[in-house]
Amino acid sequence: MDLWPAAQHAWVPTARPLAVGLLAVHRHAIARDTRTWLDLVAPLGTFPLVVVLRDAAGGSESGLAPLVLVPLLWLAIFGTRKDLWVAVVLVAVTILATSPPVSRGCSAAPR
Repeated sequence: MDLWPAAQHAWVPTARPLAVGLLAVHRHAIARDTRTWLDLVAPLGTFPLVVVLRDAAGGSESGLAPLVLVPLLWLAIFGTRKDLWVAVVLVAVTILATSPPVSRGCSAAPR
């Protein structure tokens, strides 16, 4: 029994290399003594991964929205204030990217 329709599995081959790449960059970043731009690649790169996973799991109904809190918390603890503001904007973009569009004249809207 398949839990997700076959058409939604198209993103899975994209998610695996993205996740492995982010882990490799993070491992390289934490091995350094000084703070560089590599420190931001893993947490900020997690947002596209969340978009891919949410879309593969059914969009806004998937229940994967709390995953955006992981990089946000990460940057709240280890990042600067500027990093945190960038992450807040990316949280909004991530949620809106996988949410259904809202239109005024939608005939399917309940009355």
